[in-house]
Amino acid sequence: MRRTPLWPPGPQSFDEVRMGCASYHRNDPRGDVMYRISRRTIDEYWGNPEGVTDAVAILLLSWNQASYRYGAPDFRRFKLWMVKHWHLLSPLRRRDLAEFDAARDAGWVGELFSSALAALETMRGTRSPVGVVKAFHLLAPDFFPLWDDEIARRYGCKWSRSEEAAEKYLRFMELNQGIMNRLVDAVARRRGARPQVALWFMVQNCPIGARWNCFLKMLDEYNYVRYTKSWFETAPEAG
Repeated sequence: MRRTPLWPPGPQSFDEVRMGCASYHRNDPRGDVMYRISRRTIDEYWGNPEGVTDAVAILLLSWNQASYRYGAPDFRRFKLWMVKHWHLLSPLRRRDLAEFDAARDAGWVGELFSSALAALETMRGTRSPVGVVKAFHLLAPDFFPLWDDEIARRYGCKWSRSEEAAEKYLRFMELNQGIMNRLVDAVARRRGARPQVALWFMVQNCPIGARWNCFLKMLDEYNYVRYTKSWFETAPEAG
């Protein structure tokens, strides 16, 4: 049966995120092998287009293999795209989603998305908004949240044509930003801590999140087990 989008989407408390992460690592203990390899490779080769492209290819050919079963992108084209847009990508690695301002950033993020969609087009002409977001997240893991088809749909951000995906992703970024800010603020109040300290405490509940201090990876694990796999259920929501 087709599931309808829930509203509001995503976790309503940090405890939900923590339980979702536990479910993810319990049900799929090897699911992050390629992610860890790709993150370490990018950390080591950041600034080297060849090494960074290899890291992106490793993750996409693993996590996005269903989209590429009839042909993969030409990653040489992606490398050229990355070099061309390095002046935008490099600063993003030091930014987090809390700094995203739709009024200021929507234009260039949307253009970056659309151009990456073309750069990652497969040899059969297929364009994957999911593949673009996975590549984006690797390049700027604290700024770009992850999605897949089902997660996007459950957040009310599913596209009909790939050309619509950039606008949908901007909305997805805003929704994830709201979730992140709300949960961090709640934990900060509960613990009497500054937001940065609260965020550090939160990511310690996830092996991958703690390694890179990455809350967006935790949020993706929650979304994946709840929406994509239905391994984790919460109390019913209105919607």
